[in-house]
Amino acid sequence: MKIKADVNARVSLADDGMTVLHYAAKAGHNNVIKILLDTGEIDINIQEENTSLHWAAYSGSVDICEMFLNGGCVHWMLQMNMEIDHFKFLKIIDVSIGRENIPIPVYNGTDDEPLPTDYQYVTANVETADLHINRTISSLQTYHLVPEFNMSEPPLIFEYNVGCRCWSTCNNQVVQNGNYIKVEYSMARIRSTTNLRSRRKEYNKKWISYKRKRPDDTCTTLKQNSIDHIDTCSSESDTDFSYTEAVKLLNTTDNTSLEENHLLSCMDGTHAVPCSTAEVSESNSVIDSSDINRNEWDVLDRLEIMQPVTSESETDEDDLFSIVEELKVWANKFEIKQNALDDLLKILRVKGFEDVLPTCARTLLKTPRTVVMNTVSDMHYYHFGLKYMLEHSLQSVSKEKLEGIQCLVLSLNIDELPLFKSSNTSVWPVLCSISNIKRSHVFQISFSVGTHKPSNLDFFNDVVTDLGELFTSGIVFDGKHFQISISCIICDAPAKALVKNTKLYCGYYGCDKCMQRGDESFRSQSQEEHHKGLSPVTQLPVDMIKQFPIDYMHQVCLGVVKRLILLWMRGPRADFRLSAVLVGQISENLISMRKFIPKEFVRKPRSLIEIDRWKATEFRQFLLYTGAFVLKDVLEPIYYRHFLALSIAVSILFSEKLTAEHSDYAQDLLEWFVERGRELIIWQRVPCI
Repeated sequence: MKIKADVNARVSLADDGMTVLHYAAKAGHNNVIKILLDTGEIDINIQEENTSLHWAAYSGSVDICEMFLNGGCVHWMLQMNMEIDHFKFLKIIDVSIGRENIPIPVYNGTDDEPLPTDYQYVTANVETADLHINRTISSLQTYHLVPEFNMSEPPLIFEYNVGCRCWSTCNNQVVQNGNYIKVEYSMARIRSTTNLRSRRKEYNKKWISYKRKRPDDTCTTLKQNSIDHIDTCSSESDTDFSYTEAVKLLNTTDNTSLEENHLLSCMDGTHAVPCSTAEVSESNSVIDSSDINRNEWDVLDRLEIMQPVTSESETDEDDLFSIVEELKVWANKFEIKQNALDDLLKILRVKGFEDVLPTCARTLLKTPRTVVMNTVSDMHYYHFGLKYMLEHSLQSVSKEKLEGIQCLVLSLNIDELPLFKSSNTSVWPVLCSISNIKRSHVFQISFSVGTHKPSNLDFFNDVVTDLGELFTSGIVFDGKHFQISISCIICDAPAKALVKNTKLYCGYYGCDKCMQRGDESFRSQSQEEHHKGLSPVTQLPVDMIKQFPIDYMHQVCLGVVKRLILLWMRGPRADFRLSAVLVGQISENLISMRKFIPKEFVRKPRSLIEIDRWKATEFRQFLLYTGAFVLKDVLEPIYYRHFLALSIAVSILFSEKLTAEHSDYAQDLLEWFVERGRELIIWQRVPCI
């Protein structure tokens, strides 16, 4: 069987409607033109009004131009076409290019007809009821419409998506105006409707007049006597029709078998209702519903058309834009990560909020791209303010927790925090928490960032100033006045030496307790060798000794315990130093215990050979848990009991219950540990023990 193809078949109008002759001429293929010239039409215009001869000239092929001219394409036909100043043609395309779930017959064109005089624009929003849609139409393609479609006078002008190819001067457009409510809509003559998710649509120009209805238009569901009835009512009374009442009258018809896919409705936003334009300007009253025969509203009862949406409804723009503020408050309250907020915004925008919500969290929260930083103590410095951050922290505290509290007791923390493993950049934050409120949030007061430690204490001056003001005047929150006091200033040993402006704990005269037992001796600097200068903290009513707790990590774990193990391994006394065999035996005992260490411990035991790379947690584990087992029968009894004295004393002080019952015993053990160490000539001083 021989199949003949249509040489003059066009591609989709979305691709300009070109034929094979156009493509061959555009590419300059002489041999292809010779084959197609006998059967192809030379004078077919594409959407841009270009013929095959235009493309031949564009490609620069003289041979193809000669073949077209000899084949009947004469230049005077093109000139005559250019001289025509007015012509009329009909183009019918599928504006959604087959992408819609429920196809809609669409006539795409420009309508210059003036606005009918029997229509009124209603600006209130109307949400229609659920529609029964005829889904028998499966698909639409270019030039393929339903058989009932009126080609000569299309029953509908309806445009809403990117497929619309009308000019910018078109008077019939459906434009998107924000994202509001879920709507299903149609016009007086439409075959099926579509659900456009949660988008508000508005018809910004006009509808086709009902008087243009063709007698053979089977899509029209209204009878002419119903329309005449409305015109008569509107002319006899100086009143305006509301949208719902007009729809009720239009549906008063003998045709009770209204097709499920036909609905008289308006676009959500601007609605056209038949009435007299002259009468609208004279009166804005609404017709009395008692004048309408309610017994003939069967269609209305079935369709359940809703009243126009007022400004107080959920579709109001203020309510929609309040979503932005609510999201900002929610994100800040629960400290939502920006990447999580970005994903949430993407979901909400897909669900119909693309005109209300931004695409990223930084735009929503209006996060500044840059922060003004000062240079203090040779570091980049930013101060948040103690009073502001304290009020912000109190907002997350319930009123029940604040009952009975007259004074807020604060705890401060100052420490160095490395930011990267590959650089020396670190931050020195000043943090604060409320000690007498359980589970209170830790909040920041200031940040100092640099590649080295602060050169002086200027970075702490703003904190001291804020504390001085709060000590004097207190703070008022939720109508209640609170006094302010400090419980302690928590620092590790290096940071404490920096804040107090004293020598380090590991240097000579570095101990806080040996010579200076109280605040008075510290302020008077009775031991001059201990001080490097005056600390700004002395301006506050703070005990410079008791309110600076001892740093257990540096002074016990990385201090005494590490020094004791190093004396066993590398000490100057041969009778105290362990042999390589004993050191290896202790290391084997440590490694053999690795499989018995539970997951609560961050690190597993390592060999003593790697003692220089041990972390503070490993020294703590050795002191409190593993040391008593791995040293037994390895150390001499006198040295073993010396180690156990420190281990038991620190274990007692770790427990609040044991400290309350055996604090005196722990004190005796620590004193014996220091005195016995001097007798063994292990050390001459043990700081802060």
